[in-house]
Amino acid sequence: MRDAGDMSTIMYTSGTTGAPKGVMHTFGNFAMAVQQGLKRIPLREDGRMLSYLPLSHVVERALVEHGQLATGMHVYFAESLDTFAADLQRARPTVFFSVPRLWVKFQQGVQTKMPPKKMDLFLKLPILNGIVKKKVLGRWAWTSASSPPAAPRRCRSSCCTGMRGWGCAWPRATA
Repeated sequence: MRDAGDMSTIMYTSGTTGAPKGVMHTFGNFAMAVQQGLKRIPLREDGRMLSYLPLSHVVERALVEHGQLATGMHVYFAESLDTFAADLQRARPTVFFSVPRLWVKFQQGVQTKMPPKKMDLFLKLPILNGIVKKKVLGRWAWTSASSPPAAPRRCRSSCCTGMRGWGCAWPRATA
């Protein structure tokens, strides 16, 4: 067993807030991130997750890679941006991490098919709300892998349980 203070990996920041830099992460950092993440995010052995963010993203690394090692959940990998929708259908994730921009894209896609006011009205009807839940892969938990999530409010209130997870590649990932 490795000592918690031993370096596990170096992750490089994207440089969005300045020059890119390498950040050393210890085994203890990852252990703490997984331990705290599992308290809040329903990662289980029978769970499924679609991994499409780079494994250099601290939340993807901590809660997908190490979450899988801790729980035995099934991780599916997206083949490309072009196959993302098919990959999502193939994986049928029970937990889904995303960056805020993708939640906005999901919301825009829904709103092109149904105006927000009409969707709100439909979701207030129990039978239609139930149909929507089934269409969105049953009970689906989501989390945003960045700053406060921009997940569509309708999704959060009707079929998803939402929570935030973020980290800046600093020696700690938060869930």
